[in-house]
Amino acid sequence: MTKLLEADIKSLTITELSKRGFLDSSSLLMNELTVGNFDRRVDLAFTNKDRLIAIEIKSEADSLQRLEGQIETYAQYFDKVIVVVAPKFVSKLKCSTPSWLGIWEISNDGLRVHRKGRYRNKVSKSNLIDFLDVVDLKKLSNKFKIKCGNTRYSLEENISNLPQRELRRAVLASLERKFRDVTERFFDGFSKAQKNGQDLKLLSRFLAQKELALEKRKSNRYFWANLDSYLESLREYADEKPFDANQPSRHLCPEHHLYYRNKAEYEDVC
Repeated sequence: MTKLLEADIKSLTITELSKRGFLDSSSLLMNELTVGNFDRRVDLAFTNKDRLIAIEIKSEADSLQRLEGQIETYAQYFDKVIVVVAPKFVSKLKCSTPSWLGIWEISNDGLRVHRKGRYRNKVSKSNLIDFLDVVDLKKLSNKFKIKCGNTRYSLEENISNLPQRELRRAVLASLERKFRDVTERFFDGFSKAQKNGQDLKLLSRFLAQKELALEKRKSNRYFWANLDSYLESLREYADEKPFDANQPSRHLCPEHHLYYRNKAEYEDVC
């Protein structure tokens, strides 16, 4: 039996969420979302209507050592918390975790729900505000004409007087701004049944920047690996006789920083 890695479990979980109707066109899907002053990183999080749901994954290779603290933190920020675990953890979790916690078992045979769990709707104002960055806080203060300073502390202090429903709307709007594009990119053009672990990178908010940085690193590595050849090409070029129209021209490859004797050689290499 093939052991499922965390990426595989995430992929299967997303597929199951879609099949069961938890994810629809209005949902937002978030991978490795940080909460609790960046102390915790949620494996998967998603929105369902106006509710926030967190999913913690424990594969065969994991332990339950940190799970109690993770559940405690997630319960402060999310309306519902679900753990998706390997079969070996199910029995212990069923008798050692609160009844509101959802417990899903994942294996090569599929997913089995042992405990649905329930929505608690007990996210405090301060924890809702934690979801908001300074841009969100300023938008909210402007919307309600609240006078406050530009520091986060000042913004939070004044925003906290707003009704909880307005703070929740602001959180959902903030998540929409940050994760709508990546959610649509993830699902666009794919059947929900064909997801695999490699697709999870599409949930990165900064995928384009990461890919550009990777290309730059590759280019730099190529340059330094071929530095001797590059310098030799420069020396040969500097030592050449004055231009002679009867001699073949030399072509510079801007990507590889090398000179080639003629156009044919340049095109063949580059």
